[in-house]
Amino acid sequence: MTYQWAIVGGTQPCRTVTHHHYAETVRLCAAMTGIGMAHATTFPSFPDSDHLADADFRDERPVTDRSRAYLRALRAIQVDHGSHGRDRVPGIPSHKLSSADHWHVTAPECIEALAAYDAARRTGFPLPARLADDIVPFLRHAARSSGFRVS
Repeated sequence: MTYQWAIVGGTQPCRTVTHHHYAETVRLCAAMTGIGMAHATTFPSFPDSDHLADADFRDERPVTDRSRAYLRALRAIQVDHGSHGRDRVPGIPSHKLSSADHWHVTAPECIEALAAYDAARRTGFPLPARLADDIVPFLRHAARSSGFRVS
């Protein structure tokens, strides 16, 4: 399984970070959760699409009220922070990093993750080199843009 992280918006050329192995993504998620850059979440329930038919779309675009309503609900899930009614926890929800379901990690989530990283670095907490070399620069770019998508 390959995960691709792609910047959303921004004026600079889009740079992606690709994880070639599921195990690498699991380790990265654990490291980020361990220092508060991410937080454990459960996967949200996706909206039901069983009622949709080919006629609801034309050229992959919604043409009926029910298909538009479905896509609005799907986009709301993809950007959802994962608190599901509980108090909001800062950082990136782990479900957004651990599957290729077109999650949108928002700029505020990136900013919170970077604040946790910077705090851990200041205290001398041992940090994986992959974070400093690759992930943190990417998150800084995403924080200045509109976040990033995981697919």
